[in-house]
Amino acid sequence: MSENEILRRASYGPTSPVVGARGSRTRARVVETALGLFEAQGFHGTSVDDIAKAAGVSRATLYQYFESKEQIFIELLQECGTALMRVVRRIGPLEPTELGFDNLHWWLGEWAWVYDRYSTMFVQWANISSPGTPIPEMASRFLADYHERIARRLTASGVTGIDPVDAAVVLTTLVNAANYTRHVDGAAGPAAGRTAGQGSGPGTGPGGARPAARSTAISTEHLTDGLAVLIQLLLFPQTPPAVFAQLGREIPTPRPPSGGERLWSAPSAAPASASAQPPAPAAPAQPPTPVSSPVAAPRPDDRFAGLSSRAGATVARLLDAGVQCFTEKGYHQCSVDDVVSLAGYARGTFYKYFDEKLDLLVALSDRALGAITELDERLRGIRAATTPAAPAAPDPGDLRDWLDAVATFALRYLGVTRVWLDQQPHHARLDEVRRVMSERLHTGYATVPGGGRWPHPLDPRIASIAFFTVLERLPEALVDATPERPVAQIVDVMAAALDRTRLLTGVSLPVAPDLP
Repeated sequence: MSENEILRRASYGPTSPVVGARGSRTRARVVETALGLFEAQGFHGTSVDDIAKAAGVSRATLYQYFESKEQIFIELLQECGTALMRVVRRIGPLEPTELGFDNLHWWLGEWAWVYDRYSTMFVQWANISSPGTPIPEMASRFLADYHERIARRLTASGVTGIDPVDAAVVLTTLVNAANYTRHVDGAAGPAAGRTAGQGSGPGTGPGGARPAARSTAISTEHLTDGLAVLIQLLLFPQTPPAVFAQLGREIPTPRPPSGGERLWSAPSAAPASASAQPPAPAAPAQPPTPVSSPVAAPRPDDRFAGLSSRAGATVARLLDAGVQCFTEKGYHQCSVDDVVSLAGYARGTFYKYFDEKLDLLVALSDRALGAITELDERLRGIRAATTPAAPAAPDPGDLRDWLDAVATFALRYLGVTRVWLDQQPHHARLDEVRRVMSERLHTGYATVPGGGRWPHPLDPRIASIAFFTVLERLPEALVDATPERPVAQIVDVMAAALDRTRLLTGVSLPVAPDLP
């Protein structure tokens, strides 16, 4: 008998009048245990039996409360969504003033707290949200509502020059990507205190083993400061530089925003004399200088180099079918049968060139990394031509063409990049590519000539994370928000985001008429 055929009594849902105090505690324990196991072993690596055993209940008891592990995940998503909505409702006025920047900074700090509480949900989202799972539709409805609420707030705040819903999508994508990076880099979170058998904290690897934290991991406070600068500019590009000077001041105690009191004001003290001058803002800590040369990519697999033209065409067709299947269904839901069906071949043809589905993924990962390397080199060539030493600037359309190629790549290889983010499955070559992509994420922006100039010192690591987030994660977020959206419109939003945040400067971006 399969899991889905087990006979169950009526479920004790979260609002069931049948379950008592003891049942409520059991239900909460199952949810908390599942959260820890999803964190330690991954969603796909955790079974219902694992959850029941770790929670100290029988399999039958667990099924009294939840029909499947997907339902547990959905309940956790609902908890997380409720917390995010609560924070949105409490945002103070957003505007190009010190008070507006205070309120934005507070919001991002609260958002980071929610992320730490539910970090597993965000980290696992790369694979759980794959097409073919029961979760994306519910999550899509939540995100649409969340973006709409933020958009209404942005409209009321006088944000212009970018569609408010698009601005909300850019904002949420930047914040989630930055917090995800902070999390996997080894920043400690509240889940670090989970009991044995329930995960050992954020960023756990196979079996709950925590990977070594990066020596340059970005603290929550430092990340919030940098994000606040970029997002303030995204919303209000003409914010006066003086607004950002407050970042050096001491924050006494976090507290909700208000219509008048400054969040960054100093603690109360004895009245100062009229001639006393306010203390100068402390200089922000200098972040480590990133490397100035591109990160070396691992040597690609050349096993197909000696194939005949006919065999090479067969492999290319299988690779194309694989990237399509992984993107449409997700790696875990896509089968070898699905791939050969798309390619129009028999299973025997697949196994002539690939050992298993994982082998196909590794080949596609190499292919994706090669395409990224070429795109990075292309950008460096475009940007280098804009330096003062160059005799002439390039055609502004070159950057637009490059952004178009980046967006097209990002959407085509979603199935592969989701696997990179999900950290599963493990394979020596996949793990090496993940390492290379992590280094690029943190330091790659420093290799782009003529980087941005901001009204406040910005950690180059945060600028790099934001830059590559716009390039590689924003296209998917925009399509999720508006399915069937043309690539040209996606590029419009990417260009506006890069321009307004000053992540790309020195080249006039040809933005479409509907984005003044």
